[in-house]
Amino acid sequence: MKSMPVQEFAERMAEAWLSPKADPDMLLRRGLYLSVCDVERGMAFWKEQSRRQGLRLDENYKLQDLFQALGHRDGKRLMELMVQALPKGPYNGAAHGWASAAPREAVDWLNTLPESAPGYDSALQGIMWGLAENSPATALYAYERLRPQDQNYHTALNMTLSTVRNFGLKGLNELAMGAKDPAQRQLLLTSVLNHPSTNEPPAEFVRWMAGPLETAPYLRANFDKMASRWVAGAPDEAMAWLQQNAQQPGQDTALSIVAASLAGKGKGEALTAWLAENPNAPGQTAILNGMKDKPKGR
Repeated sequence: MKSMPVQEFAERMAEAWLSPKADPDMLLRRGLYLSVCDVERGMAFWKEQSRRQGLRLDENYKLQDLFQALGHRDGKRLMELMVQALPKGPYNGAAHGWASAAPREAVDWLNTLPESAPGYDSALQGIMWGLAENSPATALYAYERLRPQDQNYHTALNMTLSTVRNFGLKGLNELAMGAKDPAQRQLLLTSVLNHPSTNEPPAEFVRWMAGPLETAPYLRANFDKMASRWVAGAPDEAMAWLQQNAQQPGQDTALSIVAASLAGKGKGEALTAWLAENPNAPGQTAILNGMKDKPKGR
C-alpha cells in the first residue's frame, strides 16, 4: 500500500470506504488503508470519495475520524492543504487532531489566522477539543486568554465535552474549579452537563459535583435528578458516600439532597441511627434538614 501512487491509493481506499459490505474483511481493509494513509493520500482519498458521490468538498465534511488521524500525524501540512481546498472551512477535525499531537504548533498557527477569517471559529473549536484531550488545564489557560467574544458557548462546549470524554467528571470538576471568572465557571459546567451526549453515571455526578454545587445553585436541578437516580439504583452505595462526606465540612447542600432521597426511599431510620452514633459530624445539620425535606409520595 505504501508503494502505491497517490491516486491509485485514493481510488482503492474510496472503493473500500464506499463498499456496502460491512463484514470483518472489509472493515480490516479500511483500517489498513487508514493506518498507512499520510496527508497527501488522505486528501486525495477525500477528493476521490467526494467525486464518486457527486459531492463538493464542502458537502463532504463528515470524515471526522480521518481528519483527526491525519491532523495527529502532520497537522501543519494537513491544514495547509485544507485551507487550499476549503478556504472557508470548516477545520474542526483537522485542528482537533493537530492540537492533540502538537498543541503549541497548532495554537501558534491559530494566532496567525485573522480572527475575521471564515474558518477561524471552526479551527478554534477543534483546537480547544484537541488541547483538552491531553490537558484540560492547558485548554483552560488558552481559553481564558481568548477574546471575550470567543469565550462563548461553542468554544466552552468543545473544551468541556473533550474533558468529560477523556477525564470524566473528575476532570470537569478540576477544570471548572480552575476557572477564575464565576460566570465562565457557570458556562463551562452548564454547557456540558446540559448537553444531550453527556450521560455520566449518577454516582460519578454526585461525587464530583458535590463540591461545585455549594457555590453553583444552577447545578441544583441536575444534582437533584442524579442523586435521586443514584439512591433508587444503589441506596447502600449512596448511604456510604453520605456517611463518609458528612465527616468533613463544605458539602452541606449535597448532603441534604442525598439525605432527602434516602429518607424518601425508607432509609430514615438508618440515617437517624448513624447520626446518633456520630453526633459531632460536621454534616449532621445538613442531613437533618434533608430528612425533613424528604420527597413526598416516594
